[in-house]
Amino acid sequence: MPQFAGPNSPSRRRTSLPAAATSTAAGRLTVELDGYRYHGTRHAWELDRQREREARTRGDEFRRYTWFDVVEEPEPMLADLRALVSRQLQLAA
Repeated sequence: MPQFAGPNSPSRRRTSLPAAATSTAAGRLTVELDGYRYHGTRHAWELDRQREREARTRGDEFRRYTWFDVVEEPEPMLADLRALVSRQLQLAA
């Protein structure tokens, strides 16, 4: 069962920004959803980069998507995630 880092995880308590991290037998993945409302300041931008560095240090694959990616045109995002998970499964086999 994947483990998710939700809004109350230590790395998320600083902000109200949505992110999820999951770990499966296939590998680790962190996805951050960016919206200008919460990511439109220098401070928020710096925190985003810090979370990305933390995820990469843990060995996670990291993906960042915008509101547009998720709501308006989700197919490219979903295709990217499907391909990534497929590659991780192949490597784990």
